[in-house]
Amino acid sequence: MLPQNLVPTREDQTADIRTARDLLEQQYPTTYETTTLNDMTLHDDATVEYIPLNGKANRLPFTQGFLESLAKHIRMPLNYAYDIYFNLFRENFHRRKAACSCGLTLCIVRGAIVNTAPANYENLRAPNLKILDMLNVEESVWQFKNISLSDEGISINFLHPTGVVEPKPGDTIRVGIRVTNSETGGRYAKVTAFTERLVCSNGAVMPDSLGTVWWSTDRRMHETTKLNAFRKKTLELLQGTLPATIAIYDGIRDRQILQREFVHLFRRMNYALHSGEQADRILGIATEDRVRVQTHVRELEPGDHGEATPWLVFDLHNRVTAGARQVVPSSRNSRFSLRERLEEIGGDLLLFGRN
Repeated sequence: MLPQNLVPTREDQTADIRTARDLLEQQYPTTYETTTLNDMTLHDDATVEYIPLNGKANRLPFTQGFLESLAKHIRMPLNYAYDIYFNLFRENFHRRKAACSCGLTLCIVRGAIVNTAPANYENLRAPNLKILDMLNVEESVWQFKNISLSDEGISINFLHPTGVVEPKPGDTIRVGIRVTNSETGGRYAKVTAFTERLVCSNGAVMPDSLGTVWWSTDRRMHETTKLNAFRKKTLELLQGTLPATIAIYDGIRDRQILQREFVHLFRRMNYALHSGEQADRILGIATEDRVRVQTHVRELEPGDHGEATPWLVFDLHNRVTAGARQVVPSSRNSRFSLRERLEEIGGDLLLFGRN
């Protein structure tokens, strides 16, 4: 599906809020054009010609995220879309776009279309700069750690000044929050609990069951009202999830993962990485041992989680979160999105094997 001259997705990281603000203002400002699927034409040179509403025809290059969004619009499975040549994808798109046509917003960064969004997207999204300013107001509460910026969105980590737990002596885990947001059609602003393992700076996103904060998409609310509500709920989440997150790490040191849970973990890793070999390497488990467990699980009765494996939940958690920092993205994933997915898998893993 991917043409050779595709515009690459850009990413930056910084541990300085002022630098982050400068990058958002100068390198990642997003503009929007509203059009319809039927008013778009793909070309072999990795550009798309479109006719905006009440405007003149325009032609711009695009990124991988834009192509994935088009596949979803024409109801083409991504696995199939990636298995075919671009000229065949283009032909499928042109044949199906009229039947699937809808109004949509083109998200444009640095003169390239990076994604599509709903037609009324500009009234629903949360501005990145205002989210960043809102969080920086409470300097006595937040301890800024770092921020990742991408054409796909932003990911901001804050640590609680006193939120510390040691699952093992000398192995310190700090508790905080992660704020993610997108101005380019990705996930709306969301806050979840976050932890960082100091010995290696591995990060993990805690399960949504501990609590989340979402940006309101209620069109009746003024943006200022949404920001105030988002900040209030974020402060409440930070205080409320601190003891819950610490409790999750308590008693995890010697907990073994059950057979069915391990197979579920591998499936999620394999789906994210599109490589069973890379999943095995990150988990640090021989392929034959993993296959042996999978074979046994197929013979279990539904609801039976099987026996405890030799692998500890805490060790696997640390391997997955370490892999999130070191993994090489494939042609189907940007480093930004892959790291986010693996760190979420690592956080969910902490609940495995609990009674």
